[in-house]
Amino acid sequence: MSTVDAAASAVTAPNAAATVAAAGDADNTLSDYDDFLTLLTAQLRNQDPLDPEDSTEFVAQIATFTQVEQQINTNDKLDALIAAQTGSAVEQLGRFVGNDIVADGLNIAYDGGQIELTTPQVSGASKVEVVITNQNGQPVARIPAETRGGSVTWDGSLLGNANAAPGVYGVEYEITRTTSAGDEVETQTPQSQGRVIEARFDADGEVELLLEGGVIVVSPAAVQAVYEAPVAASATQTTTQDLADAAGAVSSAAEAVVQAAGS
Repeated sequence: MSTVDAAASAVTAPNAAATVAAAGDADNTLSDYDDFLTLLTAQLRNQDPLDPEDSTEFVAQIATFTQVEQQINTNDKLDALIAAQTGSAVEQLGRFVGNDIVADGLNIAYDGGQIELTTPQVSGASKVEVVITNQNGQPVARIPAETRGGSVTWDGSLLGNANAAPGVYGVEYEITRTTSAGDEVETQTPQSQGRVIEARFDADGEVELLLEGGVIVVSPAAVQAVYEAPVAASATQTTTQDLADAAGAVSSAAEAVVQAAGS
């Protein structure tokens, strides 16, 4: 009869997966290439030379060991591939930065302050409300707005007098028109417009674009148009009209001096 210690008894099962699970470490089964090698080494060290491990079982364990090594290498390569693709995606999205875009939907990043929202002019409407929605699209706040358009301010107040937690919220317009048949309610989803100042990852690892002002965030998939930002004129640039204006001003000043001297 072979006499083995705890480490050896943990590796006498026909396959390594069952072995480690029997040792009470199912959550980390074959998670580490080095741990597997340690178990095999312990098995060889503690087996009885007069009653060695069955060769069939041993070969099966070596084969499993090889599979584990290949799986770990595969995982490493997949991680490297994902990292490369992610870096490439961010590089591609970086081309948005500095350009003006138009995108479907309007999502705002609330951080505990106040956010001013522009409202549309709606003819024939009896009521207009700005509706704030959560990530599931459910209304969490309503703000009355003027039918002639303008702006409203959201301070994070929610329905039921609760306060909004920091995060990303959607914005919609709910327009009510009164007809002979009763009130008709229409929901409009505004577009996002502005200059992209940053391409970044959100808390869930998804890429988002941050627009100028630091409030509006846009999913790249929602972008409908990209416009090259206009180049600002140089402060030292002088046009022909500028020179003409300056000459006229000098001439007027000279005439004023002559008139003053003659008087």
